[in-house]
Amino acid sequence: MSKKSKKSSNWRLISGKYNIILFVLLLIVNISVVYIMRGLTSFSNFSKTLFIVINIVTLLILLILDVIFIINLKSKKSNIYKGLLVVSIVLAAIGGYGSFAIFKVNKNVNKIITSEKQTETVETSIVVNNGMYVDISDLDGKLVGIVTGTTNAELGKSHVDAQCNNVNYVDYSDINSLFTALVANEIDAAVLPSNYKGIFEVVDGYEEALENTEAIDTFSEKITVEVRTILSTSIRCR
Repeated sequence: MSKKSKKSSNWRLISGKYNIILFVLLLIVNISVVYIMRGLTSFSNFSKTLFIVINIVTLLILLILDVIFIINLKSKKSNIYKGLLVVSIVLAAIGGYGSFAIFKVNKNVNKIITSEKQTETVETSIVVNNGMYVDISDLDGKLVGIVTGTTNAELGKSHVDAQCNNVNYVDYSDINSLFTALVANEIDAAVLPSNYKGIFEVVDGYEEALENTEAIDTFSEKITVEVRTILSTSIRCR
């Protein structure tokens, strides 16, 4: 066997071991990133939409990095292998430390936060403008606005869908934008809290708009929510 073929054979053996090491390190990095993201968002005040967006973007970045690693592995060049190995070790170390830090933080937070399930009643109204519709069934094929990620929106959609076959929902980020769209006739109806008039009557300029709106249906449902409470601690000074 020539020196060149022997060297090539040795490198294939070494590169095979590198592949196993890199695969394990890459797996550690992926698991660490997912764990860190879960830990960072578990006690955050992110909205449901923002939570989903952040996690999707993170997973896409992770996927791109994985693809780059795999493409470079196929090159079978020793310098690239060594470079990827160094990068993998650094990322695995960062991911490991980050996971450990998140674990310690969440463990300490769990010690001072108690959670209990409570039942509460949520009242929701289906509101229209200028008396355009008198019954929920009239909204079939119409545009109904909701505030994304709210309990009222989820309950309202279920309530409307039970009586209509084809309703198109329009998402809004807050109740003010939703109500403004309703009075501007951009949508046919809006899913709002039953006390929406009390919410807007304290805002200047909404008096006439409130008079022109009415709830064609108001309903209430009991839901179970998890309430988290921070335990009070007493500090004794000596």
